[in-house]
Amino acid sequence: MGLRVESWCVLAYEDGVATIRRSFRPVPLDRESLAPLVVEHALDAVIVIDAAGCILDWNRRAEQCLGWAREQVLGRTLSETIIPPRYREAHERGLWVQRETGHGAVLERRVELEALTRAGGEIPIELSITALGSGRSARFIGFLRDLSAQRGIEEKNRSLMTELADTADRLRLALAAAGAGVWEWRADDRHVHGDARWAEIWGLPVRAEGWPVRELMARILPEDRTPVAPVDEGGRSLNVYRQRFRIQLGTEVVPLVNFASIQRAATGDVVRLVGVTQREADSVPS
Repeated sequence: MGLRVESWCVLAYEDGVATIRRSFRPVPLDRESLAPLVVEHALDAVIVIDAAGCILDWNRRAEQCLGWAREQVLGRTLSETIIPPRYREAHERGLWVQRETGHGAVLERRVELEALTRAGGEIPIELSITALGSGRSARFIGFLRDLSAQRGIEEKNRSLMTELADTADRLRLALAAAGAGVWEWRADDRHVHGDARWAEIWGLPVRAEGWPVRELMARILPEDRTPVAPVDEGGRSLNVYRQRFRIQLGTEVVPLVNFASIQRAATGDVVRLVGVTQREADSVPS
């Protein structure tokens, strides 16, 4: 027995003023009468079978998920309703082992497999099974969740990642063809990290720790050392910027152009720049 709480309101008058008083009292709750309601309205499909694999109960969600009405499956076995042919032998063997030994390989854990619908198709499911009793009098409660929507999302994510990887490959080829180098600046270490082509453009070796901005600024001609302005003339925040400048490489002055995307924190502060650097078509001798 459990407890539930009954409440009721009483309207009372005192000195001409109406007041509402609420009263509560605990009432014994019959769990046996509550259990069918919990099973019927569970969000997961709930299937109850006996030790021979015959279906004893089948809730509303199981009807929606697998296509069989409750009255159509009661008394029938799982093997002839929802278990795909390739799993039936293992299922029957598992029931036999459970009857004879009281042990089951899939009890009290979650497994992912496929279930057969009434229409003859298969759906991916997550299944967990709990045993009540043992031997030939055992009962098994299966909780089944349809993973079709989740698998659909996972497949879309895989397709998206493949598409992004293909796009990244095409972008790298395009940048290589254009002679551009890729770089990144982060506010946490205030270093510029570039690929091999970027380092070559700047006349620098590749360094895993990146390059401090001040060392890069020292290579830029003094008249071109204008800081990057993350806002436009109207004071509005920019998401991208383009910057032209010249650097001294030995006896040669090389004009470069930066294209970059600006990433900001919720506060508006710049936290990351990701961009490409490319030589201008013409270089100016020193």
